[in-house]
Amino acid sequence: MLPLRLFATNRYPTGGRINSYSRPEYLLDIWLKKSSFGGLLKLPIWRSSQSGKLVHQVLCRSLVTDKRHKMWFVYGGQPIRFSMREFAILTWLNCNPYPPEEEIKEMQTPRRKDETYWKKLFGPHSSMSIRDIVEWLKRDKRLPKSKRMDGQKRLRLALLVIVEGILVCDSSNVRATRKAAQMLADINSFDSFPWGRLSFERKMLLATHGFTLAIQLLILQAVPLLQNYLLGPDDSQTFAFRSVSQLTMCKRFHNSTILETEMDEKLQVESILKMEDTLELGTITWGDEVEDERIDFLCDVIKDGHIFKAESWHGGFSNLPSIYSGNEKDVDKVQADDALEVDLTHPKVWFWMMLSSKLIYLSIGLPSFPLSKGYQVLTPLPPKRRRRGPRRYGHSSQKRKEVEVEVEADMYEDGLYTPFRDVNPQLWEKFLAKLASHGEK
Repeated sequence: MLPLRLFATNRYPTGGRINSYSRPEYLLDIWLKKSSFGGLLKLPIWRSSQSGKLVHQVLCRSLVTDKRHKMWFVYGGQPIRFSMREFAILTWLNCNPYPPEEEIKEMQTPRRKDETYWKKLFGPHSSMSIRDIVEWLKRDKRLPKSKRMDGQKRLRLALLVIVEGILVCDSSNVRATRKAAQMLADINSFDSFPWGRLSFERKMLLATHGFTLAIQLLILQAVPLLQNYLLGPDDSQTFAFRSVSQLTMCKRFHNSTILETEMDEKLQVESILKMEDTLELGTITWGDEVEDERIDFLCDVIKDGHIFKAESWHGGFSNLPSIYSGNEKDVDKVQADDALEVDLTHPKVWFWMMLSSKLIYLSIGLPSFPLSKGYQVLTPLPPKRRRRGPRRYGHSSQKRKEVEVEVEADMYEDGLYTPFRDVNPQLWEKFLAKLASHGEK
């Protein structure tokens, strides 16, 4: 009755990491304590030093479910839930329902084309990156008070950096959008908009989008033993203290340390995060959420205090070598059970596999990942050398030996297969149909 694993126990891809587009270090240069984003300043600094390896390994421990707005992981045999409730608890962001579409459209549309709020913020500039805005704010802060920009303009720029540079970013070179800039015309409406909900939706769409740090904050909160590998010893320091000038990447999490913690006899896992009494979450439900009997059963046994073990979880792709180098007698039975095939027609399986194919092999050249007998997922092609001139998409000259599928050239970017980024839905359906027909042969 429990949901199946994405990867079999102890058989996870080991060579990848997550490259996050979000930049929480921008919080070091912004002070918005009295806004709806003030909760971000309560984040512990040392937990906010991003580790692409840790987030990658957490995603590899995912469960396959029908839920649209919930993710479940298994660490040390214990389940961990990530939903908008957990997201709101960890980030203190506004995750209430969206305003009516008509109201949102009115906020994003200027009354006259020649009266856009973009011009008031950026003048003649037709494009502005978030990084440039941050540098602009830094330079302005060093100027004499008489030469600094207007306080309201500075506040609006800071809000724009938080939203588009930290919460809802979806590319490496994040640029300010005209819709978000127009929404700043009414700063109160902008501040009360449920940006937390939007950020969570981006996160559910693709792991590199939105506030990626939320996954790391979740696992560090749910598994206290992992905090032993943080860069700083004092977990009480937050962004509000301004005691750190820069936020570096946390490189102390490796496959060995993550697995060692997972096998630790002192391991304690909080499956569903507890909420502080002073925190008000608001309305965090979804109207389009679907039922999943396996998840309902999982929640029931968690409430009953059931003790989970590694052998409690089955399924998952078991073609990868085991990363457990110790005595494997304890996992032999699990691996035998994991040999059961996962239903490859399940849309969630395909979603996670294609999602994982991008995340796990991001910017690295690993051999193709075997999906199961007769199936193999399309893995990223080796990136070509950078050439002068316009960027070229596609690697049509390189043939795929695993599965012969006709894929249009614009579905590739920098040698990475990105099926959920600006892809025609009809082409995606055609892609799945090709794979299904291949399996029937």
